[in-house]
Amino acid sequence: MESSLNAMGSSSILSWAVFFALSLGVFSLPTPNPTEVSAVLNGKAYINKGFVGFGLIPSNFRESTGDTLGGIGSAMTMKLGTWKASRGVYTGTFLAHPDRGFNVDGTVDYQARQHEIDFVFRPYTGAANLTFAAAQQTLQLKYKKTTLLVERNNVKTTGFEGLTIDPINQVLYALLQSATIQDGGDDKSTSRLVGEWVVPLPQNSKNNTLAASEVHFVSPGVFLALSRDGNGRGDDNDESKYKQADLFSIEGATDIHGTKFDEPTHPIAVAGVLDPSIKPATYVGFANLIDPVQLARFGLHNGDPNDPTLIDDKWESLVLAPVDDPAFPDDYFLFTAADNDFLSTNGVSLGVPFNAGLDVDNQFLVLRLTLPGIPKGSVQRAIGVL
Repeated sequence: MESSLNAMGSSSILSWAVFFALSLGVFSLPTPNPTEVSAVLNGKAYINKGFVGFGLIPSNFRESTGDTLGGIGSAMTMKLGTWKASRGVYTGTFLAHPDRGFNVDGTVDYQARQHEIDFVFRPYTGAANLTFAAAQQTLQLKYKKTTLLVERNNVKTTGFEGLTIDPINQVLYALLQSATIQDGGDDKSTSRLVGEWVVPLPQNSKNNTLAASEVHFVSPGVFLALSRDGNGRGDDNDESKYKQADLFSIEGATDIHGTKFDEPTHPIAVAGVLDPSIKPATYVGFANLIDPVQLARFGLHNGDPNDPTLIDDKWESLVLAPVDDPAFPDDYFLFTAADNDFLSTNGVSLGVPFNAGLDVDNQFLVLRLTLPGIPKGSVQRAIGVL
């Protein structure tokens, strides 16, 4: 499946995101032709086998506090120990953290919270197009509960959007959403900065940055990055041009931590042109979330008309889980979910009803990917099933 990543020549003016690593103190679509390659990185072939699941939670669904359930794609992971497989059917529980409440009309005093969402996943591998209703049976979602979290005053952050961990080596990686001033950790008793690299983010035809909304560890030095525009259901522009789970590698890239580039007086790029002494990460396009053939298989579309079958605008989470197929030991499911910004015509925020003028459901997609080089058992360990 062809990626829509724009070519990025060495003379192009690019947008650069800084990538940090912290060392922690403690703590089917019918199987494609095996010669079909979606991306090559560090000499390894990565294959996107297409969409295998779709589900949603309606925009007007209310969680246990009485508020509208929304924003759940902002940050999501698998609850440890819940992933199970039985005869081709997979079950588990997502933990979701919305980043804010309904604040389209202004900020609200939204208490941080964690939602638990159970699911039953029956992969669809047929070529025929499902109806929108039938597609939702492939990933059935059931809200379980909400836990309100302790509030604390935080200093406003500027750009950290993705967080992922290498479960084997206990290294935590953080990705800036787009270029900004480099920062390090402020608590050296529990963590230390061990690496800092520059990642070239894709751009659209107008040279606007397609910001990264999430990052996920794949194998040592290799990561998935969810880069996208903001078009689709929930935005004024219905037609998305770019939503992808791409790959990047920091192998051979310049580690700039502890160098002059940590100082504000030494930016890594001036007017978008990277300092020639810095070798950036290698970034390649991979899994396209707006592939028209794949969308149609699950009753979805991109562009007009603006109806509930239009793909959501803001996709912001990545979760990996093992397929456990002996014939394809490098295959994994990639779950992703959208942040609907709580947009509903029948919503409730802090006990007060609201009408956002549009219903944007909480959409979920599942892809099947071949990811060579993943350390054996690392994905299972990350989700607590090993």
